[in-house]
Amino acid sequence: MDAANRKHIKDTNWLAHRWPVQVSKRAWGNLDLRELKVEGYGIRTVSDPAKVQEALAEIAPICLARWIADTSELHPAVALIVSGKVRLGRIPPDRWCGYDVLPLARFDTPRCALSARARAMFPEMPEVLIVVTARHLVRRLGLQPHGA
Repeated sequence: MDAANRKHIKDTNWLAHRWPVQVSKRAWGNLDLRELKVEGYGIRTVSDPAKVQEALAEIAPICLARWIADTSELHPAVALIVSGKVRLGRIPPDRWCGYDVLPLARFDTPRCALSARARAMFPEMPEVLIVVTARHLVRRLGLQPHGA
């Protein structure tokens, strides 16, 4: 990565980045749920159609450090940048505050999030996500090193 790209990544206000959100409808039993998605990834599900606009307004990136702090079941946590099954890098804890993420609606581990900054660092890699998991579970992810 050249110096100009490094400076751009460092100086950009990633919190201002907005992901386009799509709303789709699906039936679940007697309910008509509204799924809020970004790039096909589920962000949130709303059961009351009247609250869709309110839910859309609430969707915003949050600080990676704050998000990790709120997921205590993953501690001690590791934040990785991945694309599919390729491990692109690890974000050290002292850098977590430099990443704003949009958490995906997943209730299992590892937890995944979209990050405009991570995407900017690896523009040639499709589907870049930040994955957060407990340190002892990293090997179970079966990730391959970048370039291998």
